[in-house]
Amino acid sequence: MSRDRERQAKIDKKRAIASAHLDLVPAGTPAAPEERGFAECPCPKKCAIHGECHLCIAYYARKGALPRCQR
Repeated sequence: MSRDRERQAKIDKKRAIASAHLDLVPAGTPAAPEERGFAECPCPKKCAIHGECHLCIAYYARKGALPRCQR
């Protein structure tokens, strides 16, 4: 498996996990970094869910942790 395929598989897996936990995202949570007060997403560019705030919040909320930009 090439590195690109491995990376895409990792991204797809992380997005699937996050999508399954979207019920943990409180209603009214801003969906984009700009709506949350950031000029751009503070997560590293290599982050699998970079710039997708609802997915990011859901991914970390499943473990009771704050997303990177709120730590």
